[in-house]
Amino acid sequence: MEVLKETKLQSCGTDAGTSSYDDSENRFGETKDFRIALLGNVDSGKSTLCGVLSRGMLDDGRGMARSFILRHQHELKRGQTSSVAMELLGFSKEKQVIPSCMQNTNNHIKAKASHNKEFYEIASTAEHRCTLVDLCGHEKYLKTTIYGLTGMGPNCAMIIVGANHGIQRMTREHLGLCCALRVPFYVVVTKIDMCPENIFRETQTKVKRVLRKAARKAYYVKESAHVEQAVNCMTAGNQFAPVFEISSVTGAGLDMLREFIKQLTVKHSHDKLTASVKQQVLEKEEEKKEYKHTEFYLDDIFLVQGVGIVLGGTLRSGKFSVNDRLLVGPDRSGFYRNVLLKSIHRQCVPSQHVYEGQHATLAIKSLGRNKEQLKRNQFRKGMVVVREQDRELLEQNTVREFLADIKVLHHSTTISPGYSPVVHLGVVRQAAIILSIKDRDGNECTARTGSEVTVRFRFLHAAEFLSKGRSLIFREGRAKGCGRVAELYPPENVQLFQS
Repeated sequence: MEVLKETKLQSCGTDAGTSSYDDSENRFGETKDFRIALLGNVDSGKSTLCGVLSRGMLDDGRGMARSFILRHQHELKRGQTSSVAMELLGFSKEKQVIPSCMQNTNNHIKAKASHNKEFYEIASTAEHRCTLVDLCGHEKYLKTTIYGLTGMGPNCAMIIVGANHGIQRMTREHLGLCCALRVPFYVVVTKIDMCPENIFRETQTKVKRVLRKAARKAYYVKESAHVEQAVNCMTAGNQFAPVFEISSVTGAGLDMLREFIKQLTVKHSHDKLTASVKQQVLEKEEEKKEYKHTEFYLDDIFLVQGVGIVLGGTLRSGKFSVNDRLLVGPDRSGFYRNVLLKSIHRQCVPSQHVYEGQHATLAIKSLGRNKEQLKRNQFRKGMVVVREQDRELLEQNTVREFLADIKVLHHSTTISPGYSPVVHLGVVRQAAIILSIKDRDGNECTARTGSEVTVRFRFLHAAEFLSKGRSLIFREGRAKGCGRVAELYPPENVQLFQS
């Protein structure tokens, strides 16, 4: 797995440690990344659809399309996703951008070897880009799915339903997560070519029923004229959920789905670009009365030969530039480390800057007194990267204990102090013990299914960087709840920075 990750970074057009920048700033600007999470029950056709959409090809009915998406050997053998896979779609004015190395190739080895070149070619030539985040459907990998939904920050979700299997328990689970995290979603019914007519009608009825329970009305996209209205349904509010019926083998309905994704991506890019231009005008007039803090959350760590440590993640606020002096942490001991930002890659394209809402990889080197060599085990998912002048922010937001307003979605018994679920806060994932539970009147109580209470948590293993208002999900098996961070309790007289 490490070798795969190292190869991925090394072959992204140019070396990760170099600074051979091109005109990527003009192509990317400050436009935020647009991401679509693929959710649904196991064997519903998520990875196959992801491969079909990104490659501009049809599946052979025996798993050829998904073989381009699955990252590990055991996934290929079982045909089930166990990790988070990301694919890039690019669009020009007229059509989808299909890289030359993808066209008319049935050689799996060749396609996998050229994966990073595909990424680079799409990112370099497409006017509008969309990232498909393929998540796990099996119950065993639910924590990975929750991590993808909370940590990757998708703009919307694609709920995949197999026409032959209908609505399964994990489909309802994923739909509930989207509602709890307020992620807009639409439904794609796959495998319509192999489903008997009576089963297909039952699936349609079940889709309408489950959407009704989620306070949505199904809007079926039957022809190309309906696509624009479906886009308006996604952006206007949460009353309607577009429903597509497609086949990855025959290609039925795929053109409408591609056009829908394209229009969503273009609309997102246009809206964010317009907002960015307006913001730049205001900044020039007022020159920013208040300094904006930077927060870059890690979701992956790489060790690249000849480059060193490379951090992957999303910039939630602020802006980074090459040669910025940064702080990374907290590590398992609660300390932050001084580093220098050597180079930046955005979607495999070298860049000098990364802006708010964009995913990037950062090549860093140590700036400590001894300038020790950085090691991979010194970093972990969930750490934050900030500018050196944001030390005060770290002191206020690095905590072991925090208060959250939560709603219990499901629990077989009652929840009382001492209960230790796993808490998901964006890319942060750690077990925490409940210290106290209070109702809305401030009285001590216990919680059960449907309860809305205020809970004080304490992380069991290490301090984390949090911010008020961040969404959270806590779970233990099938027991789960959702909420938002209400208050932070930073420790007093604790050393956070290594001398």
